[in-house]
Amino acid sequence: MSLFQSVLPETRAIKRQSLAVLRWAVLAAQAITVLVVQEFLAIALPLATLLPLWLAGIAINLFFSLRRQALREDELLMHLAADSALLAVMLHFTGGLQNPFAAILLIYPTIAAALCSRRGAVMMGGFTITALTILAFYHQALPWRDGQGLLLDRLYSCGVWTALMLGAMFIITVVQRLLDEARHAQQALHAAQAALARQQRIAALGGLAADAAHQLSTPLSTMTLIAHELLDDGNLGEQARHNAGALLQQAQRCKTVLANLALRAQGAPQPTSAMLPLPLWWAEIVAQLPSRRPEIQLNVDYGNDMPSSLLVPAANEAAQAVGQILQNAFLQARQQVLVEIDATDGDLEIAVFDDGKGFAPAQLAMLGQTPQPISAHGGMGMGLFIARALLEQIGGELTLANAALGGAVVRLRWPLRHIETEAA
Repeated sequence: MSLFQSVLPETRAIKRQSLAVLRWAVLAAQAITVLVVQEFLAIALPLATLLPLWLAGIAINLFFSLRRQALREDELLMHLAADSALLAVMLHFTGGLQNPFAAILLIYPTIAAALCSRRGAVMMGGFTITALTILAFYHQALPWRDGQGLLLDRLYSCGVWTALMLGAMFIITVVQRLLDEARHAQQALHAAQAALARQQRIAALGGLAADAAHQLSTPLSTMTLIAHELLDDGNLGEQARHNAGALLQQAQRCKTVLANLALRAQGAPQPTSAMLPLPLWWAEIVAQLPSRRPEIQLNVDYGNDMPSSLLVPAANEAAQAVGQILQNAFLQARQQVLVEIDATDGDLEIAVFDDGKGFAPAQLAMLGQTPQPISAHGGMGMGLFIARALLEQIGGELTLANAALGGAVVRLRWPLRHIETEAA
């Protein structure tokens, strides 16, 4: 089995036809060189040996260029090795390393370093160094005008071998290092572009929130007025009065939420939150859930290593993110929601488990990256998207998974140093 089965990486890809054109150029240069040396410099070359080798190069390139499959690394290395071997045989019959065109052998490790993995580049470099070593000690005399051939001192051949070997090693090292840096820069650019895209979507949501706050202010005021009138009606039954009170409470809550959204959309500074002990902070989040299903059991487990004196901001990005995830869990759960809270490695981590259907495996990679349909009742994944964005603003992260026994698992993690900064 080949060591290289993958298509060349996209960042180093080259079209098959482009590489074929480069090989045609090398073959043409070889033909021109032989013609000039033979006809114009009057140096007799072993044409009976060189011509079959040159024709073999043409046949190999024809086979290479006629294939339509994606260029794979193992195929590229095989053809580079074949080209290098053909050139090395030609050099063997024309003076070995004493031939000034021996430096052309460095073309092949250069191509491998630019297009292949590190292992492939090293293998091509080793193949080239082996060919150079053989040519340094086993070659025929360099053809010369006197017809006798030219044999230079062995020390000269050793010097040329050393120079070419070091050149091959230097080229592979430098090209690989430059390509690695370019790849890292490209990855950083992609990450920055993804972060910018998320921020733009968040900004768009802020604009929509401001517009929603404006559009809903009148209906909510009307609902509040009607609720007050119902409560002032002395003939109203007890159940109807209870319902009117709940309506008034929810309307007031909606007005508060929309007012906060409008302030955030306008970039207004948020007031400093009070610091609460962790259990009380959690109780506040649960109490503010807009629609907690009473039939769903909520179990909370605090880790053994939790600091007893840990204080958490009552209302910040983390609290809003936890509220979004907890609300989703209650909507999806069948019977219970389990929450594990722990402090590890300088971070506060909250894991929310539900016993619902879990996430669709095909959607896991993209959930939270952008709003998209995730449930049969019309859920768009907006809560996951907002929670992830809020956590990223404070250096946290959100991960999604499916539990082994069924249901969804959402882990929220953010640094305790952020909590300490806000406390200060």
